Amino acid sequence: MFKGVSQESEEEYQYEEETQSEEEVPEDEQGDNNYFDIYNYFSFTNDEYANAMDKVNEMYPEDQNVLNAFVVEVQKDRVLKDRLFRELIVKPNKKRPYKGKDSPGFMCILRGLLENKTVYDGIVNGGGTEDQARNAAALAERTVRRKCGIAKKANKSE
Repeated sequence: MFKGVSQESEEEYQYEEETQSEEEVPEDEQGDNNYFDIYNYFSFTNDEYANAMDKVNEMYPEDQNVLNAFVVEVQKDRVLKDRLFRELIVKPNKKRPYKGKDSPGFMCILRGLLENKTVYDGIVNGGGTEDQARNAAALAERTVRRKCGIAKKANKSE
């Protein structure tokens, strides 16, 4: 016949689990010091944020760093900020939303936007007008996208 020993053992075990989980928390917090949340930079709805995070989570860490740096850079340029936001939140209707043999995806879009910003900044800093800079930047972006195999944008203008 068994006595109340098992009850005491369970209580000790529960206390041990709680202590162990408390010890793990600081380790997790240390790992998240470099965490970057794009939510702080755009006005997302919950669905839009989920779509954006799906794209970000599929990226390689070095590509995520490029995206994070670009998100911070475009905060002053409302045109590029809006373009990046729309590309982040779009939810493709098909499994392969982009035309092209390998369906390269969001990183190609990001490279195009980076090229757009580089060309735009170069022309504006060189004394060109904003219209000239936007036109040349759009052409440079399209060229980068075509090299990746993306002919059109995934999102349609509403």
